[in-house]
Amino acid sequence: MKHERLRRVISVLLALVMVVAICPMGSFAAEEAKDDFRVVVSLEGLTLGQGIYYGPEDYTLDQINALVGTKGYGPYTEDDLTASMATLAFFIDNNIEYTNTGEWDNSFYLSGVKGIDNGVIDIPAIISEASGITNAENEGNDDAYLGEFDYGNMSGWMITCNNNMISAGSADWILKERVAGGAGENYGNTYNVRWQFTVYGYGADMGYSTGWGNEALFEAANKDRLYAAYAASTDEAAKAAALPVMENLTASQQDVDAAAAKLNQPASKPEVPDAPQDVSTVLHQAMEQMAAKVTAPNFGTTAGEWTVLGLARGGFYETNAPYFQEYYDRIVEAVDKAASKVATQNGALHRNKSTDNSRLILALSSIGKDATAVGKWNLIAPFEDFKWIQKQGINGPIFALIALDTHDYATTDPTIRQQCVDYILSQKLEDGGWALSGKISDPDITAMALQALVNYKDQPAVAAAAEKAFAWLSSAQLEQGGYASWGTVNSESIAQVITACTAWGINPDTDSRFVKNGKSAVDALLTYYNAGEKAFHHVMDNGVDPMATDQAVYALVAYDRLLKGKTSLYDMSDVVFSGEEGPVEPGKEELTASLGVPEKIERIKGTEFNAEIAVDRWDNTADYKLIDFMVAVPKGLSVKSVAAGERLGGGEISYHVEPQEDGTGKLRVVYFDPNQNAAITVSGTEFPANLFQIGFVVEDLQDEGYLDLALTGMSVKRNSDSSNEDSMVIVNTENTAHRIELVDGLSFSAVCLYQGDDVDLIGANQKAVVVMATGMEPQEKLLYEDQTHQIAFLHNEALAQKTGRAAYVALVDASIPMEAFTKAENYTVEAAQKANAITFGDANADGVINAQDALAAVDAWLRKGTAPTDTQILALNVNGDSRINTFDALGIVEGFVNNTEFAVVTKAVIPGSQEVRKAA
Repeated sequence: MKHERLRRVISVLLALVMVVAICPMGSFAAEEAKDDFRVVVSLEGLTLGQGIYYGPEDYTLDQINALVGTKGYGPYTEDDLTASMATLAFFIDNNIEYTNTGEWDNSFYLSGVKGIDNGVIDIPAIISEASGITNAENEGNDDAYLGEFDYGNMSGWMITCNNNMISAGSADWILKERVAGGAGENYGNTYNVRWQFTVYGYGADMGYSTGWGNEALFEAANKDRLYAAYAASTDEAAKAAALPVMENLTASQQDVDAAAAKLNQPASKPEVPDAPQDVSTVLHQAMEQMAAKVTAPNFGTTAGEWTVLGLARGGFYETNAPYFQEYYDRIVEAVDKAASKVATQNGALHRNKSTDNSRLILALSSIGKDATAVGKWNLIAPFEDFKWIQKQGINGPIFALIALDTHDYATTDPTIRQQCVDYILSQKLEDGGWALSGKISDPDITAMALQALVNYKDQPAVAAAAEKAFAWLSSAQLEQGGYASWGTVNSESIAQVITACTAWGINPDTDSRFVKNGKSAVDALLTYYNAGEKAFHHVMDNGVDPMATDQAVYALVAYDRLLKGKTSLYDMSDVVFSGEEGPVEPGKEELTASLGVPEKIERIKGTEFNAEIAVDRWDNTADYKLIDFMVAVPKGLSVKSVAAGERLGGGEISYHVEPQEDGTGKLRVVYFDPNQNAAITVSGTEFPANLFQIGFVVEDLQDEGYLDLALTGMSVKRNSDSSNEDSMVIVNTENTAHRIELVDGLSFSAVCLYQGDDVDLIGANQKAVVVMATGMEPQEKLLYEDQTHQIAFLHNEALAQKTGRAAYVALVDASIPMEAFTKAENYTVEAAQKANAITFGDANADGVINAQDALAAVDAWLRKGTAPTDTQILALNVNGDSRINTFDALGIVEGFVNNTEFAVVTKAVIPGSQEVRKAA
């Protein structure tokens, strides 16, 4: 019968080895081709949908010899290495189970791979018809029935080298000998060995027509070029983009060839501008046109919230301007009308579209209007229902997060934000980005997801996802610096990428990841600007577009705010909300005090520690003449000293501890100039600022487990006229109460000073940590070790003086949770050795802080010389803002010229001062 003859022919033919000539080796197309001998091995099976995939894996000769040596083979040289030995290394490396005839070094013949060679498959009718055999005529004959054809006994493995088919199943050929002078492709010193399963036509179903069987009936994508290019490429962004194409068994040949072409492009060094460009002129013109055209914004996606957002965050109008107030009045009416229709969801403006609420929250927050009280409606309330949030797919959680975080709006369910984060992460695609639907990432959705996740970058999963997403955005950027979405090159995609970059502190105009051929994302967006109409195009061939203009404007606003050191577009912590106190006249502001104390101290008598008293602002024009305050001293403590902070000047300290009947004390402190009645001044511009330091000594704490310390009152006075209410300012001391834990033996507390953001030398994978220890002598060597990290902490005398405890600092892996630094079991104290020391501001560690150190900060910012070490980074970042830049240079100068205390020290000892701010 026909089927019996066919099977006999297959058995004979598949036992033969097809050898054809392969191309000579030359230089590879990549700019920095690898000149060492390498073999790329892969294995996959697409035919008839069985689906198996391994690789590609890139091996050096040494790696191959190490692997095959475990089976007693080798060692081999470049001149005698066979494809079978490279394949054996690959199989060992990937723990692949297989069946074969012959031996690996003698007539090896691959007959099957576990996972696809022991099953039965359905042969498509197209093969039955082409072979002249039908299922009907063989029904009942299990041995021949094509509907259940067991291919376990049929070796259908085709092997190619450098894009040329070599044989069916056998790989006993020496790489260099058998490819020399052949017709394969030129991959330099890289050999690409690719195995692929086939069922019919001896390779025809892979796209090969060998003359040994029928012509190709259908074709699987040929990935030889792609695998070779992947192995040789040094372009990590292009490799990340190529990986999902390689792993996709149904990828089209067009996708495969496109990914290979991108990998083969020279890894050119883009021209990166020396300085970011000023967009203020274009931005002002565009905002002026928007305001003139949209005279009465209302609820909606156009001529509505996005227009208001751009004008408000761009500062075109003050937040209390009539333009915004009239908009708000219209919104109150629109909200009442829309929310009344969805009355079962208190405050929801649409049953299914949570983004209606989110968009409006953004606009209202930008003009200082509380979204929890818009007329009688609370726009935040419906965000308690995550099912409602996600009805719009990924768009819902993205904009819910952005909206809730604009003004740190509280939700009754504290898990809502994390549910949004987790949902967004769950939708991440293999290539590193996100999409509204499908498996191919989209720049708009990817950028929006990054905008939403920025406030959660301390979570390792978010940080890792963001790294891949920015890499994908970089790889997806077009040659002219722009982006395409849904097949269309457009301005809105660029706008979203710019907004995402600025949210994460990345300059989209100067960061090399977002500059292609000298054209940045900002350059690309500006090409869509129509100077005549002062508006932006959606696509270049069409007229200007209101939505494109809205998005371009707020993207440029985000970029402009980054350049000016302002909060990001959606971080509205700088907005004064209605009903909140805004800027006041000099001398009229409320002063707030904070008290910094150790979290833990030793119970042992004689233990000393310090408390720091700071204020959140100071006005030197207010002519303050006296400060007085009181501290409740717990039983068992005595006051050793009271000293003025380094930034406080103009007076002298007097103090006295008044004993109380219960054994406690009341510390009274006065600071003024008894001789000249000079004004009290505070130097520097960053706050909180330390004003006083109190030294305490443990006397007898008995069995108490803690101490409570607090300021019980504080005031500053301008003059002696007690009848004048302006003569005295009461300082707010409500939040100065702290409980100190009493411990026996070794104990640790920790503070995160800052985490890097990949701008100005400090990576997002690093954070600076201060550890303060009880039970240690000053300067003893402190070593941290967990399962994956070893850290030698550096002793810092400034922090030790501030806290009265042993204090250490280090730049560490950002993924280490802070609680790990409080666990005593993670530390080793080497009492016989001194820890290496670090002095903030002393970049060259010569023991003197001077102009050379300030210049070192400038050199680091200019990228002159070698990159600073972690220790130098810690020493240079004197203002603790997670970046090394010219602010640090100024801080160092202020330190040695004016004796101004570094802000990084304040951040370590004053609660909440991690949000150190500039004076208004």
